[in-house]
This record gives sequence, C-alpha cells and structure tokens, in this order.
Amino acid sequence: MSDRPLLVLDLQIVLPRRGIYNVRPGETVQHAALRIARDGSVVDHLTGCWIWGGLVNRRGYSKITIGGYASTLGRHILGLVKGDSLVMRHHCDVPRCVNPDHLARGTTLENSQDCVERGRQWNSNKTHCPKGHPYNDGNVVLEKNGPGSVSRKCRICLRANSRAWYADPEKRARNFANRRAARAVRRGVERAV
Repeated sequence: MSDRPLLVLDLQIVLPRRGIYNVRPGETVQHAALRIARDGSVVDHLTGCWIWGGLVNRRGYSKITIGGYASTLGRHILGLVKGDSLVMRHHCDVPRCVNPDHLARGTTLENSQDCVERGRQWNSNKTHCPKGHPYNDGNVVLEKNGPGSVSRKCRICLRANSRAWYADPEKRARNFANRRAARAVRRGVERAV
C-alpha cells in the first residue's frame, strides 16, 4: 500500500436506505468514509463507540458500497484497500462501531490472537468433544492441519475410530484400494507430463 492517500474524482458512495454520498473534489476516500461514519452513527457515551445506523453484513460490520464494490466502512476509515494484507481490528469488540479511535490495522494473526485472548474464538471455548468426552490434559491430541493451523482431537474418539477401522477388514480393503487407485492416477499423470 502506498503512503499517499487515494484521491478520487466523481466517485459516489452508496448507502442503502441512506442515499448516495458524493466524494467532494480533492477529498480522499478515507476522509469521505470518516464523514459518513460521523453522519450515519449514534454515539454511545458510555463506551465512546460510534454505532453504525446503516446496513450491516451477516457478521454485524458496517456495510457500504464505494465505486460499485461492497465493503465495510471501517476498512475505508483506516485506509485499507482491496487486496491489502492487513485487516481491521476492533479494540472495543463492537462490530457496528466505526469510531476511528477504536479501530486499528493489524495482521490476521494479531486479530486471531485478540479473539483467543478475549474469549471470542468459538473453538477455544469448547470444553467437550462432539461425543461428550472432556477436553482435558490427558484427553487432548494436538493435530497439525497445515501451516500455522492446529486443531484439538479427543484421544478417546481417536482410539475408538482406530479400533473400529482395524476391526473391519472391508473398511481397510476399501481404504487400501482407494490409496492404490490414487497412486496409479498420480503415476499416470506424472508419466503423461
């Protein structure tokens, strides 16, 4: 992202149920978004949040359309553009808040860490597996899903699944046949290339 603000001429910002705002000549999108946030919000004097009064997306964040593209108002207040690797973080944990003092730029990792620290990450709040076994120190296996991704598995359920698999010869035969077929397909693709 460049350090210079994005200047836009003849751009319209569409706010459903509120009308169309025109970006003033020489005004940056960031300043226009801030003006819209002030005009379309109600201030909660206890928390200092500017509660957005317009439409919200399914996750509860402010929804606006700028230049034909739907986005959240907070991203434009922070000057984040489409394709930017940074995300919008809320210090107040209120999705409808568009107060620039409560918003910050950050990485996806920082945003995820905020969720876990504040108890909003839904998987970290689970205390039992889907079968009802407790997630405690002796019953948890951490399984790596990919780069930077780890999930919890119930040790009791893993053992039960393993026993069921070894006890059923048809299941094992199907699994081995599927593996052989997949290997053959990969070899055939590799030879053709």
